[in-house]
Order: sequence, then structure tokens, then C-alpha cells
Amino acid sequence: MLSKFKNIPKMKSKKIKNLIKKSQYKRKILKQQPTLSSKYKDSRYEDIKLIHNALGGNQLAYERLMKKYHDQIANLIFRFIHRKEHVEDLTQEVFIKAFASLKSFK
Repeated sequence: MLSKFKNIPKMKSKKIKNLIKKSQYKRKILKQQPTLSSKYKDSRYEDIKLIHNALGGNQLAYERLMKKYHDQIANLIFRFIHRKEHVEDLTQEVFIKAFASLKSFK
């Protein structure tokens, strides 16, 4: 059975070797996991603390979450609807739904 592979021309075997090298390189890249910046980690940690405090009834935690994300959400909504007069109402609805679903936060 190995005799079949002895007849492969050298050019094809080089191509096969190159393909193997490329696939090994791709696997190596895929194994590398991106690291989060400390600023992002701190922000996520702060958000988790605020959410747990808000679930405990802390009104200041709710307010801080709203202040932190209000502008980002309002800008996103404006990009969708392009009507300034509706942006604030929709932003408030987003926060109401988000806060209502905080209990299922994991």
C-alpha cells in the first residue's frame, strides 16, 4: 500500500508539505486567545457590581448604569430611526426592558 505513495511526484509532495505547514500555522493562530485590556476588565467588573447592587434595590446603582450607557444607546437608536424626537422615549424603553430583565442576568 505504501508503494502507491512512492510514485507521487516531488512537486506534489512539496505542495502537500506547504499545505501541512499552513494548516499548522492556522491552528497555532486559532489557539491564541485574545487578551482583554485591563480597562475593559475593570469596566465589566464595575458593571457586574452595579447590576448586583441594583438587584439589591440600590437606586444609585441603577442611575450609574443609566448614565454610563445612556449616550451609547441613544446614539445607536438615532442611527436606526434618524428622528431626534423619538430617541429619548425609545432609550427610556430600552432601559425599562433591560432593568426588568436584570433578574435573569448571569
